[in-house]
Amino acid sequence: MVDVVKRELSKQSNSLHIKKVTVQIGKLTGVVPDCVRFYFSFLIQGTVLEGAQLEIKEVPVRLFCNQCDNNFVLDEVNFVCPRCGKSDLKMNSGRELFVESIETEEHG
Repeated sequence: MVDVVKRELSKQSNSLHIKKVTVQIGKLTGVVPDCVRFYFSFLIQGTVLEGAQLEIKEVPVRLFCNQCDNNFVLDEVNFVCPRCGKSDLKMNSGRELFVESIETEEHG
């Protein structure tokens, strides 16, 4: 994630300062947001990202039941439709893991 931001910054003006990095993390990725926060603060020390704020948007697991056309958010680890009890499901979200945005400002 830090490398992605550095790459994007290198394509821009050298006078930019990174204020905030926003990432999306799906609930099914297995990535722990607190660990991301810890490593982000550690890895940005001494880099162009030092001082940047990290915003994490946790994306819930959203499923669609192909049997009864029910859209729902998965609250527990039970991959069945709460309406019809079937497990013929399509996942619409929950596996995201990407940098959504990078907020910058001009130096000086």
